[in-house]
Amino acid sequence: MFKLDHVHLNVKNLDRAIKFYEELLGMKVQHRYKERWADFQTNDGTYLGLYNPKDDDKEHTHMLGTNVTPVFRTGNIKEEHEMIRRLSPKTITGIQHINFIHPYDFFMFEDTEGNIWEVAEYR
Repeated sequence: MFKLDHVHLNVKNLDRAIKFYEELLGMKVQHRYKERWADFQTNDGTYLGLYNPKDDDKEHTHMLGTNVTPVFRTGNIKEEHEMIRRLSPKTITGIQHINFIHPYDFFMFEDTEGNIWEVAEYR
């Protein structure tokens, strides 16, 4: 069963975006990772992330208009990867491991309408 975990927005200037969203949301950043990531936590556990992709390679950068990535949390990343693969999305990545604020595994897929989604399992 999926639960909406967070949405992250790609930004060009993390400091500028933090200032804007702190004022807009009336809250302070909960976590920050260098010039790459910051997030705002909500009371129900979902959060808004700000992501600066400037150091990503060209293959993984987003084009204008595709700068929001909804993320689903799962307790079984392998099971969800297989289920989504069976749905024949336009594209699907392999499961990858990263460690920003905490370690987690994730994969991304493109739905039938061209939207990019992420599925994450936190450790």
